[in-house]
This record gives sequence, structure tokens and C-alpha cells, in this order.
Amino acid sequence: MVGRGMSHFSHPDLQMPRITRDEADVQSIVKLEDDWTNPFNPMKQWRKFLSSSANKANLIRFLVAEWKTPKLRDRLNDKQLYVASEESCLHITKDQWAEVASLQSNQEEADTRMILNAAHAAEEGYSAVVVTADDTDVLLLCLAFYADISCPLFQNCGTKNRVRYLDITKLRQALGDCVCNAVIGMYAYTGCDTLSAFAGRGKLRALKLIMRSEHFQKVFRKLGQSGELSMDLFKKLQAFTCKLYTASTTTEDINTAHHQLFCTQCGELESSQLPPCESSGTSAYPKPSRAWLGQK
Repeated sequence: MVGRGMSHFSHPDLQMPRITRDEADVQSIVKLEDDWTNPFNPMKQWRKFLSSSANKANLIRFLVAEWKTPKLRDRLNDKQLYVASEESCLHITKDQWAEVASLQSNQEEADTRMILNAAHAAEEGYSAVVVTADDTDVLLLCLAFYADISCPLFQNCGTKNRVRYLDITKLRQALGDCVCNAVIGMYAYTGCDTLSAFAGRGKLRALKLIMRSEHFQKVFRKLGQSGELSMDLFKKLQAFTCKLYTASTTTEDINTAHHQLFCTQCGELESSQLPPCESSGTSAYPKPSRAWLGQK
């Protein structure tokens, strides 16, 4: 596969803010392109190679092209392989391969595409679906979209020597439908890939607060479903944030809560220990739910 020399991997996003390596690391990543196509110099630095999103995408395209060939398809025997590449998804069997129209997706996150594939597997008549991912994001998505998957759903997680299977059905029954419908909005609001977390607050405190309040369950269900932020919803999120920082507070205005907490501590606390001001939230809050909901 490697010796065919048919793929070229580039790194156009080296200057993006998320990549903060020094110049020596950048050069070593680029050099790996030559190693990939050289059959006499096998790849030794896969971790660095895969730190490039472009390299990962090209590697997937390369593997998909190889598995479409009769030689590799023959190794599948009676198994079926579904593989996502960019916006398309291919169904590969021993005899043929074809694109699956119902699994085409422009969702950017792999997590949400896993749920789409789980729902598709249930529709195809499988007796159960096991999602393999040691990721809290995936667990919350499974809880939130369980009602759309018409068969028992499990998550395989843990370490190599200590594997666990989480029964999503039992977890949802224990937490309740209202809480599970609110977890996407809560998780995105309290910190995810596109939004910073509230320093020192933690998601467990937020979850406990939501579990005690039907009002906040409705607030975060709306946030998770809409992906947009009305002024009314923004005010309700402010009230939640006030409770998140001071459980006994009676104010629902975030600026007031910020001032009260500062005065209570006589100013002797770090700025990270204070809730954000209202002006810092209006542009940031709508983004995470949109990223999680995505589009099909």
C-alpha cells in the first residue's frame, strides 16, 4: 500500500492558532510527507504526522481508495464496512462498494456523525449498536439522541486492559428524559471545543444544578435544540450562571453577581474566580450548540 507512492500529504494549516509548535517541529512535520511515500523508509512518527488535520484527511482518502479495490475487499469475507470520507459515506462489502445517500453529512464533528451512523444501523435491523469512544461528548450525544435510535445502545469505553460497556438505556432511565434532553446545551455552555469553561466550576456542579431545577432543564433543552440565542434565553442563562457561582444568590443579573462576589471577598480573589460580565457572553454563547447540532 505504501509503496505505490500515490498520495501526497501537505500541511496548509500550520499557521492556524491551534497549532503552536516551534519552527523545528513544523519542519519535522512537513518532512514526514517524504517518508510516507518512501517504501524503504517506513513511517516512524505517526503522532506528529497525524497532528496535521490535512494529513489525516488525506490518509483517510488513501485508505478508502485502497479498500475499494477487489484485492482488499476480498479480505472482508462476510463483514460489512462503512467508512466516512469528507461528506460522503461508503458501504464496502466483499462483492462491491457504493455510496450511502442517507449517511451523507456535512457535520464537522465526528461525534455527531457517529450518532447518525448508529441511527442508520438501527434502521438496518441490527439488534444492538455499540459505539466505541472513550469520550464524554459521545456519551452525552448518545443520551440526548437515544430516542432516535430504535435498538439497544451501548458505549464501549475505558482502557485496553479495562473495557467498560455503558448501557445508555439504563443511564437515560436513571437521569430522566428532561435531564438528558438538556445535556447538549449544558455541556456546550459550560465548556467545549469552541467555548472556554467556567474556571473552577466544573460540569458536575452544573449538572447537579440542572437536575434540581425543571426550569433550567427547559432552558438548556431550548439552547441545545435551537442553536440561536434570543435575549430572553440569554437572560435565563445569566440566572443559571449566577447560581453556578453562588448557590444562595437571589440576583439573576450577571453583572450584579460579578460585583457582589467581588465585594464579598473584599477584592481578594483572582479574576478567573469571578463570573463573566454580560458583555463577554453575547457573541460567544450561540456558537457551541450550532457546532454540536450541525446539519445532516
